[in-house]
Amino acid sequence: MRKDLTIPIYDCKVTVVVTGSFQEACMEAGYDSVVEGKHAAVFRYPDKPGSYTMIFHENSLSPGNISHEALHLMHDIMEYVGMGPELNDDEAQAYLIGFIVDGLHQIIFKDES
Repeated sequence: MRKDLTIPIYDCKVTVVVTGSFQEACMEAGYDSVVEGKHAAVFRYPDKPGSYTMIFHENSLSPGNISHEALHLMHDIMEYVGMGPELNDDEAQAYLIGFIVDGLHQIIFKDES
C-alpha cells in the first residue's frame, strides 16, 4: 500500500508505504544501503525539500513503531522549516506529531476497509 499524507501547514508531502518487502521498498525509494534487520524508516530527499517517504514492514505497525517514526519525521520537518526543538514552548511540535500520527492511523488502518 502506498498513499500520500499532505502536511499543508508546512507545505510537505509524505509518501507512506506499507509493504511485505521492506528492503525492496527502500531500494524503490532510492535508498539501497538500509541497515539489515530494520523494519521501518523515514527518508528525506535533499534534492526535493519537503518530500519524505515513510516505509513500514506490514508486521511492524505497532503504536510504538508508528510513533517512533513519526517523531523522526517531525524532527525532519521542523529542521526543514527552520524550527529547532523548543523545550519551553513545544506546542508546534506537539501539534505536528499529533497531525502526523492521526494521518498515519487514517492511512494505515482506516483505509484498509
